[in-house]
Parts: sequence; C-alpha cells; structure tokens
Amino acid sequence: MEINKNTFEIIIDTSTPNSLIALLKDNQILAKCEWESNNNESKTLLPNINHLIKKNNLNIQSCSKIFVVIGPGGFSSLRIGVSTAKGLSIILGIPLIPIPTLLSSAMEFITENYKVMSITECTKGTFYSKVYKGLQDMNYETQKEYISFEIITANDILNFSKKENIVIASSNPNIKTNEYIQNNKLENFISLTSNKIQSIIRIEQKYKAFLNNLETISINPVYANSGQISSALTTLNKGE
Repeated sequence: MEINKNTFEIIIDTSTPNSLIALLKDNQILAKCEWESNNNESKTLLPNINHLIKKNNLNIQSCSKIFVVIGPGGFSSLRIGVSTAKGLSIILGIPLIPIPTLLSSAMEFITENYKVMSITECTKGTFYSKVYKGLQDMNYETQKEYISFEIITANDILNFSKKENIVIASSNPNIKTNEYIQNNKLENFISLTSNKIQSIIRIEQKYKAFLNNLETISINPVYANSGQISSALTTLNKGE
C-alpha cells in the first residue's frame, strides 16, 4: 500500500471568541488561521478550512486526523465547530480527537508542584473552571473527569489567587478585559496560553491510546446545564 506523503491533520477550535484552525504534519504546524468569529462560524469555518488547505497546496482527502476542541464554551460556536469536525471525520473515515477547552488552556502550566485553575468566560459574570494538579491516566472509567468542569464567579477566582503555589490560566484573549475580572483586579494574575496548538498536540500524545480509539459518533460538545448556571448566578447575586 502506497503511503501518501502529503497527509496532514486539522485542528478546529471554536470554543472562544477567537476561532482557530491549524494544519499539522508530524506534530509541526504547517499553517494556521485565527479570526474573531462573532458567532458567525456557520459562515466562516468551512470557507476558512478550505482556503487554508488550498493555500498550502493540500487536498482534504489527504487529511488523516482531526482534533476538535469540544468545550465548554459558547453554545452555537461549539455546536458548529464540533458538527463540522464530526462530519469531516465520518466522510473521510479518519479519527476525531476531542480536546477539552480548559485542559488545552492549562496544559502548558500543569505540574505536580502546584495547582492550575483554568478559566474561560461563561455568562453574566460567571466562568467555566477546572483545577488541575498533575495529569491523571485516562480510561473508560475515568473519562468523565477528562471533560468535567465547574461554573464559578470572579470571587471564587479571587479567593484562589490568594493561595500559594497556584497559576490561573486561560486561552481566551478577552478574559483580561472581562468587567468582573477587572473589578476584582484579577487581570494581572491570569497567564494566557502561549501556544494552544502545541498544548493540543501534547494532550493527544498524553492520552493517545484512549483518544484515538473513540467512536466519532460518541463525541459531542460539552455545555453547562441550566442548573449549573443558575447556581453560579445565585452565588454571584448574593455577593458570595
């Protein structure tokens, strides 16, 4: 069987206000495109993927794997990003690798030596969050932990910032201008992810045996439920 030397992989991330696609080969970045989506991924995502592939003289049929950031994040943008990735994966018959938003934001900072709180904006002064200290192994019994998260307030972030041996991480470029972050003077405590693409590659390498054997049809966006948001908003309104 002849090996296609022009095979490549695609990253799709629509979990933050700045959408991202990238083309990879041998874990190296061939090309990338970032744009402020304004929730218009239905009009911009596929055209941008096609443009990036053609610009680099590649063919979509040569794509061998797709990485997709599954959330948490905006409902509409995640739905479009994950649906697009699933469709391509099924049509091309290639693996689809699900990447949690919060893990991709925290990956470069995670160590056994301190805790990392990963955050991104949710709604009305609340934030999606997960705290990491080192990385656990993953299997079918522990996979829920891979995508789990909490919804918290800026006050929760403030309390976390006062602890020792911590990092607050985010890949959302707008997080430091969030009014609740600024009102609590938290912007200087937040470390932005320097290279999200490399973090995504590292996550797949860490959990390769598990992630590469998932069925595409089983991969879905990760959203907050109404109860989680209501609870966080109640806490916010109480000023706790």
